[in-house]
Amino acid sequence: MRTWLAGHIAWPLTERLCGRDTMRRYRMLLASDRWSAERLRDMQNSRLRRLLRNAAQHIPFYAERFRAV
Repeated sequence: MRTWLAGHIAWPLTERLCGRDTMRRYRMLLASDRWSAERLRDMQNSRLRRLLRNAAQHIPFYAERFRAV
């Protein structure tokens, strides 16, 4: 019973109070376990593009490096 309370009540509540979206990410991870290889690859490519775009926009070192390439 204590394990259930900790896993289903205490931990999610603590994460939410701390402002983290751990539970949403956990549910997405569980769902993505059933995705096809192509869908996983598309999601990874999308996230990588977003990361690189963000780096180029906000970090001068990477902006300079990407312009050089």
